[in-house]
Amino acid sequence: MRKIKRLQKFAGMILMLFFTAGALTACGKAFDAKGFVEAKLDQMFQGDVTKALTFTEKETKADLEKEYETEIISFVDRNIIGGMQVSEGMRNDFIEVCRQIFLVMRYEVTEVEETGKHEYEVSVEYEPVDVFPKFVTGVQQDSEEIMQKAKNGEYKGTEKEINEQMQTEFIRHSYELLNTYWKEISYGKEKTLKVTVARNEKKEYAIADEDLDELIVKILRLDEIQD
Repeated sequence: MRKIKRLQKFAGMILMLFFTAGALTACGKAFDAKGFVEAKLDQMFQGDVTKALTFTEKETKADLEKEYETEIISFVDRNIIGGMQVSEGMRNDFIEVCRQIFLVMRYEVTEVEETGKHEYEVSVEYEPVDVFPKFVTGVQQDSEEIMQKAKNGEYKGTEKEINEQMQTEFIRHSYELLNTYWKEISYGKEKTLKVTVARNEKKEYAIADEDLDELIVKILRLDEIQD
């Protein structure tokens, strides 16, 4: 009986040490900044939220997928159809083309440097694509041709009807151009951008918004076409 009690006491000590070690490991474990950035980029470009789910306890898969959809729609509204009267169907067509463009982005998270308490600098290698510079050039040329057709009297009707015809043709051609150029996509020389990951006051890690914006601008070469 005394031996059994000793074994029970010893087993209890082992269990206590095991749980204590587990707690210390969880508290002392370094944050996986590399994995975090990979998760965010996969969500943003691929719509794949598998990794992102491992970095959140509050958001569900549906929440993260909704974030992805919102970002794609916002990109189209801001950068492609902003200010134009576009049918819902055509808007959805632009969204689907941009979804395909985002899917073929090439990027790799490489190095991580801890720059401060709960702060990291993470290097992302990416290959910029030529879709949007070509798209803007094509759209500008198309706009000039439509204006020339208007001067030549090729559109008929009232001023309002002519404007509607011109805009409809412009939007349709714009979609056709974007749909063509993404299928002919080519990649530039690999470049590197560093993004900052830090823990906020809510004790949640996040990539600096301006860094994510810069990555999108650089990988899509939007800086080459912005005024």
